[in-house]
Amino acid sequence: MKLKYISGILAIAAALAFSSCQKEAITGGDIDGLSVSTSYVALPADGKETVLEINAAGDWTINVPESASWLSVTPTKGGAGVTRVTFTAPESQACNKATLTIDFNGKTQYIYVTQGTAVISDATCKEILDGPDGKTYRVTGTVTRITETATYGNWYIADETGEVYIYGTKYEGATKQAALIKLGIDVGDVVTIEGPKTTYNGTVELVDVDVLKVVKSMVKVIGADKIQPLDAEGASFSVDVIAKAGSLSVEADQDWLLLASTKVKKAAGKDPVDTTVVTFRALANEGDVRTATVTVSSGTSTIDFEVSQKSGLAAYPLPYEETFTSGNLGAWEINNINVADAKNATVWAAAGDYGAKASAGQKCVSEAEIVSPLVDLGKVSAATLSFEHCHKYAGNVYEEFTLWASGDNGATWDQLLIPHYGTNVDYNYVSSGSISLNAYAGKQVLVKFVYKSNMDFYGTWEIKNLKIVEGNGTLGSVAEIASLGWNKDVKTDFEATLTDALVTYVNGNNCFVEDVTGGMLLYKSGHGLEVGDKISGKVTGVMTFYGGFAEATDLNVSEATVTKGATVAPTVITVDKLLASFNRYVSCMVKLEGVTFDKELVDNGNRNAVLTQGSSTIALYAKVKTGIAVAAGASGDVVCFPCYNSSVANKQVGFWTNTHLTVK
Repeated sequence: MKLKYISGILAIAAALAFSSCQKEAITGGDIDGLSVSTSYVALPADGKETVLEINAAGDWTINVPESASWLSVTPTKGGAGVTRVTFTAPESQACNKATLTIDFNGKTQYIYVTQGTAVISDATCKEILDGPDGKTYRVTGTVTRITETATYGNWYIADETGEVYIYGTKYEGATKQAALIKLGIDVGDVVTIEGPKTTYNGTVELVDVDVLKVVKSMVKVIGADKIQPLDAEGASFSVDVIAKAGSLSVEADQDWLLLASTKVKKAAGKDPVDTTVVTFRALANEGDVRTATVTVSSGTSTIDFEVSQKSGLAAYPLPYEETFTSGNLGAWEINNINVADAKNATVWAAAGDYGAKASAGQKCVSEAEIVSPLVDLGKVSAATLSFEHCHKYAGNVYEEFTLWASGDNGATWDQLLIPHYGTNVDYNYVSSGSISLNAYAGKQVLVKFVYKSNMDFYGTWEIKNLKIVEGNGTLGSVAEIASLGWNKDVKTDFEATLTDALVTYVNGNNCFVEDVTGGMLLYKSGHGLEVGDKISGKVTGVMTFYGGFAEATDLNVSEATVTKGATVAPTVITVDKLLASFNRYVSCMVKLEGVTFDKELVDNGNRNAVLTQGSSTIALYAKVKTGIAVAAGASGDVVCFPCYNSSVANKQVGFWTNTHLTVK
């Protein structure tokens, strides 16, 4: 569909522009673990030296090409910390140029050295996207999206060759100065900028750019950034358009988005040009989430904005995918539970290439979630969820970044263990691993991600490329195997590849196995495993849920490598940390120190107690029947295995041998 509206009002508008003098040295970019004070070293013709600072987390080496015999660099090697590197050249009237590289941790930082006048050539967005990190570029393009204005000035620039993300904009040579606001930069403006390139989590960025020129757009759209996803039943919305070139063209690329009306408001206030109120109407949507692009033009200026509409589907069929990288959250909805003290009141937001991003922005108690649409598992017996995520600055990822599922349209929710988290010290994306949804087979399922912050930590969590598919997925850890065992009515065959899965305890037919992701209980007559056995390689078996444990009723290790004699030691953990990360430690060997028993434990008698540690409590069940003698009020240490009492609603720990009990 193509809609055109000509306002019929001629207006005179002057393009606003400014420029700055070219600099001789350009402040540079960085790579993870290494930063340089400049990526462009300019030596004067009279041969004076110039100093570059390298701040590194480890050893580095500068490589000077043979063709740069005119250049002296000292030192060319260094280690962790800040090192001052001196660049020297004799007096010369020639135009000398050299490209040096810094090798660090398998990565390369480029340094560009010239003697004489420093010249930065114009580049296209594609040349920036394809070029090396560390190089400084000048580019002219249109502002397509603005993601942050108040402090850093984060936005996107595009030309006919591509689009580049800008992270940080300078004002009068300084960063964090709300440059976009002070410079009056809006979507649709044509700008010329300079800045160094870096690649962060796979996204190409120009960092802390200098704005050299701004040509104001002849068209301005007010209100497009406030448009929420439209209801599936159909809805209307309006935007205000100021067309400074006199004519106005409006074009939508989808037939479901109709132009309902236009109305001219006479000029008032600071704008000497009339405003046109453009109203759109969206038809009812019976399918998936859909998006339309609206193009608004006046003279030579054009602005695009997107409008999305919610799905009209009762439930999404498999396979279900959501990248979260399209600039919106698709059919997912934000539910703010407690965000009163968060710096960012929405907490969750669509962050472009970074996916769905959550952060409270400051130390405070907050909680917010994003909830999926219904996904139909009615015709499958097995389904698997997976996604990519990264995070930083959390205190306890198992408590602050969690995943939940519901098989009754949100009436009740079950927490699902995320097998793989990141390091929490970088923003490198990792795969969650395969997370079983078999417990919801035959139903329609909702899933949600829950973010929390507290008075000590406010982490940042980014999620993208989520998939729900039929089958059990590819299993590579104990936690992924255990996730198959949360339905007591189902037995699931599995095949997995384990790495260093450790047998921590054996009691007859019972055998506990764990790795860095989680634990599981094996119950099999004649399993042949011993404490200290370490399993790596292909295993097969059958999983179910029994007695509060995700339990393997069979585990075949004949195709795996089993090495004996590994050291076994329990994970020492506090009760409150255990409760906060309970799914992570189910069936793992843990040690609770300095706990107090509220009841007496006796041979062939009472085997239940409540353990208290500080202000935290947890239920205890003694799996042994004889040889125990604990007085009410006694304190000591317990080596135990967390499990659920019949259902996941009841958390408890159990000790299986008196040798794991030390009463003082």
